[in-house]
Amino acid sequence: MPASDLDARLNERLDTLKDRVNINGFRKGKVPLAHLKKLYGKSVMAEVLDQVVAEANRKIVDDNGLKLAMQPKVKVTAEDEPDEQKAVLGVIEGKHDLGLTVALEVLPKVDLKDVSELEVERLTAEVAEADVDEAVERAKQNRAFAAKDGPPRSATA
Repeated sequence: MPASDLDARLNERLDTLKDRVNINGFRKGKVPLAHLKKLYGKSVMAEVLDQVVAEANRKIVDDNGLKLAMQPKVKVTAEDEPDEQKAVLGVIEGKHDLGLTVALEVLPKVDLKDVSELEVERLTAEVAEADVDEAVERAKQNRAFAAKDGPPRSATA
C-alpha cells in the first residue's frame, strides 16, 4: 500500500479524533490537524496499520476461501529497508510504502467417503466352559466385607 494512501487514512482518523480531543489552548474541535499529527501521529498510524493488516488478512482468506488453522504471521517489508523493525518505523513515519508478507497455516480439505462402501468385520472369541467355571470359582473366593461396630473413623486418623 502506498504511503500516500496510509497518510490519507491517517488524516481521516485524525479528523475524527479532532472533535473528541481536549487540548489546552484550543477549543473543542478546533485543534489543527498538523498539531494533532505532531502529538498523536505515530500512535494513530500504528492503529491504522493494524487496521490495514487485518483488512488485508481478511481479504486474502475470503478471496481464496481458506480456513485458517492459526493466526497469520505477518511480516512488514519496505523496498529500501531489509530490517523489519526499521521498515515498520519507516512506514509509521511515512517514509516507506507498506509491504506485507503473510504466512498462513491452512486446515486441509477433507473428502468424506460414502459409508455404504465400508465393511465391518466383527471379531468374536470362543470361551470354553472350563474357563467360565474357573472365573466363577475365583469370584466365590472373594470375601464379603462387613461394617465394624463402633464410631466411624475420620479420614485423617
